[in-house]
Amino acid sequence: MPALLPYYAALLAGILFGVMGQILLKIGAERTAGVAAQFLDAFTILGFATYAIAAIFYIVAIKNIPLSLAFPSVSASYVIVAVIGHARPRAARRPRARPRHRRAADRSAD
Repeated sequence: MPALLPYYAALLAGILFGVMGQILLKIGAERTAGVAAQFLDAFTILGFATYAIAAIFYIVAIKNIPLSLAFPSVSASYVIVAVIGHARPRAARRPRARPRHRRAADRSAD
């Protein structure tokens, strides 16, 4: 087991960097109005870079950890992201207000 410890550490690092990537992408999505602007947002770019780092750690991990063990371990990231998402303040989770449509009666007064 000690010989595999660096690979299990890489797996854990890959999972944690994947979680950070998810959170950064979410922040980038919330900060921007349009899809094009979202891809240029610093948090989105940082989220993609963090995912790339996670992938590198995961590749290192699966070099010596069986995929049948490594792949299910990544599902821990879904649980961690869900817990973090639930723990975020309500104001941060509130969806953007939609524009109000005027009623037909209001439009006829124009």
